[in-house]
Amino acid sequence: MKVLLADNPQHYAQVLASLQDKIAPVQKALDDYTALGIATVPTVSELAEMQEEPHSFLLKMLTNRQPITLTGGIPVSPEKAWDLMQKPAGAEEFAASIAGRFRPTETYYQLNRLNLDACELVNGRLQVKQSLKDQFKEESRVYATTQAQVDEWAQIKAIATALDAIRKMTHLGRTFDAVSYLQKALVATENLDDNRPAAGNPQFVVSPR
Repeated sequence: MKVLLADNPQHYAQVLASLQDKIAPVQKALDDYTALGIATVPTVSELAEMQEEPHSFLLKMLTNRQPITLTGGIPVSPEKAWDLMQKPAGAEEFAASIAGRFRPTETYYQLNRLNLDACELVNGRLQVKQSLKDQFKEESRVYATTQAQVDEWAQIKAIATALDAIRKMTHLGRTFDAVSYLQKALVATENLDDNRPAAGNPQFVVSPR
């Protein structure tokens, strides 16, 4: 048995918004890379290298992920290859901006780093994976697994509806404290058992407040 008791779209929206906030600077960097006119399209995993090693990332993109060698197959260090390679206008500025954009301090970087495993690239746009969205949505829901839980929730909703009506009648508005109200409005709220049910306190109703 699995019955949906409540959905919390606000929690879902907050979790999603937190991820979107972390996606935004990475998307901006990706847009800046695209503006360089380099033909190679990075994968999601390569965006981590873009943030951490922008020169190495650009070399990989400029060579379409092929190793760099001199005539005769002599390998070239990334640093030397960067100096020798013809680069598009703005490449140096892009690499320099990445370092300041993503790692002004290690603490900032760790707190704000985007988990790229949560993302996918769709037409050049970083998006939260649909499977993860579905997971977040499910985590924002509460389910009952027994009929007793379903029945109890129905009674709790009835109490909440009644308390809201009382709040409106007493004109207390936002100052209405439902928990405090119930403690005063009910008699014998402690050590209850099946033989001693809760009862209303009429004296509280007529007392000045």
